[in-house]
Amino acid sequence: KVDGEDTEVSFDELLEGYSRQSDYTKKTQAVAEERKAIEQAKEQFKTEYANLQTERQQYQQALGQLGAQLNAGIMRYQNVDWAKLKEDDPVAYVTKRDEFREEQERIQMVQQQMQQVKQQSQEDAAKMHREAVVTETAKLKELIPEWNDSEKQPALSKSIREYALAEGYQKEEVDSLIDSRSVNVLLKAMRY
Repeated sequence: KVDGEDTEVSFDELLEGYSRQSDYTKKTQAVAEERKAIEQAKEQFKTEYANLQTERQQYQQALGQLGAQLNAGIMRYQNVDWAKLKEDDPVAYVTKRDEFREEQERIQMVQQQMQQVKQQSQEDAAKMHREAVVTETAKLKELIPEWNDSEKQPALSKSIREYALAEGYQKEEVDSLIDSRSVNVLLKAMRY
């Protein structure tokens, strides 16, 4: 049977067709298994990334608490009369001055660590945003055929933008809009 109709074929054609079908089935199963493995890897990455973000936030909070403690500790040097201490007790002056410098260095190290964590978080967020833009642009090309036409796309994009602004969207909202579904809904609303 081919497309629901009986068709006569020779034994060799039947055998060849079966071999092709078997090969096709094996390849299709292999592709399905690869996709499943990729999806599992993506899910594992998302989970690990979420865990990393949580750990990073906890680390940042701990650094903030440590910084606050160090700042409170350095306040004990605020009322020290350094000139008088240097005159009255040079050994205590050198000791306190060294302690004060060590506290300042600790505070600077904590601040540097906080800055590094913040910068890494910003870089990760920017990377995720870029990836989302690429993904959503691909989805837009599926949802809106005109989006594939490099001549029509800029005008269409401009029309959707102007429509959204006319309907009360804020400029910042329109500028940050990357969700393909939202763009598609705006296009449909604009057209109808």
